[in-house]
Amino acid sequence: MKRVLALVMGMVMLAVLCACGKEPEKGKAGAEPALDPNYSTTIYVCGSWGNFEALDTAAQLLRKQYPNVEVTYNQLSAYGTDLMNRFATGEGVDIYMADWLLSNDERYQHYWSRAEDLTGQLDFSAVPAEYLETGLREGHQFALPIYANYGGLMVNEDLLKTYGLSVPTTFA
Repeated sequence: MKRVLALVMGMVMLAVLCACGKEPEKGKAGAEPALDPNYSTTIYVCGSWGNFEALDTAAQLLRKQYPNVEVTYNQLSAYGTDLMNRFATGEGVDIYMADWLLSNDERYQHYWSRAEDLTGQLDFSAVPAEYLETGLREGHQFALPIYANYGGLMVNEDLLKTYGLSVPTTFA
């Protein structure tokens, strides 16, 4: 049951990401709890970030349907070593950050072996494929994105006008 709730937590975090900047659809009912709403447990999340607002938001949304489920975030200072120690001792790790683990670097294979294959367990149809790519390994979904990072360029048009320049239309 705890494994299912950890999967639910992952999907809530993903939903928070996908919903950024979108208005809720009118007439759509919220998801109904798939598990006993009185179930009580703690989901342990490990990461390297000091401030994790998306997790706080996801935990609040999860608690609306499962009020007895606590989400505990542990910031690990020596992330790789601390995480492996937690795996070895069985100390609370239900969800862990994997952004730097998503390479094909052989040094990180032991992290992949601890990941749950999510293929077929959850409906990812509302998630843009490019978000899911980083969590794919040999055609199986092992990780979910928790953020997207997009760059942008801001232009001070008044400054450009001062120097007789126009806003660029290409990056060449």
